[in-house]
Amino acid sequence: MNKTVEKGISDIVGCLIDPIIVFPGGWGDTLPDWLKTAITMERMMGNMKELKGEEPTGTDAGGLRLSHDGFSDSADR
Repeated sequence: MNKTVEKGISDIVGCLIDPIIVFPGGWGDTLPDWLKTAITMERMMGNMKELKGEEPTGTDAGGLRLSHDGFSDSADR
């Protein structure tokens, strides 16, 4: 199989099934379903932008996930 096609397929599969990593002790175990869906969709949009030659960046939903992990930890103190 062509390496470019193989990488493209791997990237798409990764967007759909790669884990959403959260910090332990935060609210990661109660991550809302709408946010999980948003993270997956933004990963797909980022993948399409990268295929068009744009620089890969973080996503808004991914940033929200990280910020809430931090807020949850600091609120417990």
